[in-house]
Amino acid sequence: MSYGYWDTYHDGTSIQDQKVDWCYSNGVPVFLAAGNFGSSKRHFSGTVSANGQTNFIKVNVTNALEGSTRLYFNLVWFDGLGIHNSLNLKYYDGSLQEITDVYNYPKTESSKGTESQYSVVISYVPAGNSIYYLKVENNSSSSQTYHIYESYNNGTVTFENPDPDYTIATPSTATYGFSVGAFTTREQWISYNGSTHTNNEVIDGVASYSSRGPRIDGLQKPDILAPGGSIISIRDRDVLTTPDANWIDNDGNTTGDANYYVMEGTSMAAPQCAGAAALFLSKYPDASPLDVYNALRNNASVDSFTGAVPNSSYGYGKLDIYSAINSSPPLPVELISFSSVIRCKRIILKWETQTEINNYGFEIQRSDDRNEWNILGFVEGNGNSNSPKSYSYFDEGIKLTGKYYYRLRQIDNDGSSNYSEILEVNIGLPDELELKQNYPNPFNPTTTISFSIPQTGEVVLTVYNALGESVKTVAKGFLEQGEYSFSFNAEGLTSGIYIYRLRMGETILTRKMLLLK
Repeated sequence: MSYGYWDTYHDGTSIQDQKVDWCYSNGVPVFLAAGNFGSSKRHFSGTVSANGQTNFIKVNVTNALEGSTRLYFNLVWFDGLGIHNSLNLKYYDGSLQEITDVYNYPKTESSKGTESQYSVVISYVPAGNSIYYLKVENNSSSSQTYHIYESYNNGTVTFENPDPDYTIATPSTATYGFSVGAFTTREQWISYNGSTHTNNEVIDGVASYSSRGPRIDGLQKPDILAPGGSIISIRDRDVLTTPDANWIDNDGNTTGDANYYVMEGTSMAAPQCAGAAALFLSKYPDASPLDVYNALRNNASVDSFTGAVPNSSYGYGKLDIYSAINSSPPLPVELISFSSVIRCKRIILKWETQTEINNYGFEIQRSDDRNEWNILGFVEGNGNSNSPKSYSYFDEGIKLTGKYYYRLRQIDNDGSSNYSEILEVNIGLPDELELKQNYPNPFNPTTTISFSIPQTGEVVLTVYNALGESVKTVAKGFLEQGEYSFSFNAEGLTSGIYIYRLRMGETILTRKMLLLK
């Protein structure tokens, strides 16, 4: 889809987002333009302290026409479902005097716990250029990350210090939509009349306009980048009838036909990913939408521009159609958990399969930066099995502190292979009991829950439904001081809010997570 705009919440709850997720649940992969708001200067973000307010946030008005522009913003913050941290947006003129003729729309909350309040200054700004200021006021007892989106959208109101992140457009914010940003492959072109033009972009770099992620609740966006800068395409001769600098001729003869056109944007990038998916499905027709997504993500190219992936600008990297199509097909080995335990100066990796067909075994790989992977060892598989099987591997070549990444390369008997999700492990000796937010969140059907304990003791990690009923004990027993990560599989559970609780002695910590199928 080459369609998008800024939704109220930016968290995947819009009707369009839900429709994309519905398509995915019915077996259809959906590829969406990430949006072209990266350089719009219409988004600002920050953190406001508890019972405090921010410094002045400068807003510039440029070339406004008389009676044409109002200050109109959407204040957005994610504080969790049913939690209502009270934030307000205040307006000031260029002399730092508060503006009082402001209409505040009612505050609303999305189904995922994102809050929003639109507000507008009733009077129009004066013609020409002017300066205004904003402040975010927090009347709650918790510090809060906030986002401000300019909503009048006539191109004249921008932030002095904008944040290009969190600018993904709806419905590219859909949980199960494949969000595609743009990188530049052409910086110059010669138009139909022989003149040379440039787009002022950097070859192989993310396009300045390409919307960045993540989603406002932290979900990774975009998924990938594809060429989108100055793409030469067939000209729509019914619409593009007046010659301009973007017209391209057919053969270099300036008096001949000009049936091509230079186009730019993430709307040029998304169809290329869809084409790659079509080719992948023609080779592996039984592949699921997740198989298609993983083929593109796991085989994306990385370079000095992308840096460590995934990230908010490049997602998992740049589209590599050849590698994606020629990657191994989905294998009939269902991995239902992958977790780690830090004990006695070594990391114990544990994983479990639900079923196995022709499973030769697992190659264990470790990385310090998610780019260069080293093979640590091999664990033999069970071949064919229709019952759960458990595996483990001890990594003793670690430092006392640091961060490591692990993945499993599952190898079939015929030599084909597939990779697991990447497991992140932080090495250290924690001095407090901490329960971390699960990742990913929302999730379907697996997610990782991590926690740290300051001393040896009995620990119980339990998941409950919204009614307070226990649905699974994820971990239970005596654990030594350290960091722990466990995989939770929600197969068979219905969509909705779930609570996970960590109990150690008299201390109980809880967090919420969202299962979205």
